Amino acid sequence: MNLLNEKRDRLVKRVEETIKTTNQLLSSINYNIEEIVEQNVILVDLSESYKNWYFKLNNYKLEISMNLETYIQSIVLKKTVETISFDQRRGLSSMDVIMRADMHEESKHPLKQANREEKDNKYFKTRNNTLAISNGGTQPEEPRYI
Repeated sequence: MNLLNEKRDRLVKRVEETIKTTNQLLSSINYNIEEIVEQNVILVDLSESYKNWYFKLNNYKLEISMNLETYIQSIVLKKTVETISFDQRRGLSSMDVIMRADMHEESKHPLKQANREEKDNKYFKTRNNTLAISNGGTQPEEPRYI
C-alpha cells in the first residue's frame, strides 16, 4: 500500500506541476492577449489620428487652392470693371469691350488705324498705270516698294 501511495503522490505532484505550468502559460497568454489588444488600440488610435491629419492637410491644401482661385477671379473682375469704366470715359461702349475680351483681341482705335494706313501709303509708291496700258501693255505694272 505504501507503494500505491507513493505513486499517487507522484501523480498528484505531476498534475499540480502541470496545472501550475498551465496557469503560468494561461496567464502569459492572457498577458500577451491584453498587450496585443492594447497595441491594437494604440494602432487604431494612430491610424485614426493619421487619417484625421491627412484629411486636414488635404482640406488645407484644397482651401488654399480655392482661396487662390477666388483671389485670381477677384483680380480678373477688378481689371474688367476698370477696363469698362476706362473705355466708357473714352467713349467706347461696354459691349464692344466685352466682345473684344471674349474674342481675345484688341480693338484698333480709329485714329491709330488711319495713322498706320498713312504710313503704309508713304512707303508704297505707285506708277502711272495708264502709260503702261497705252504703250501696248495689257495689264498695269505691279506697284514697287521702295
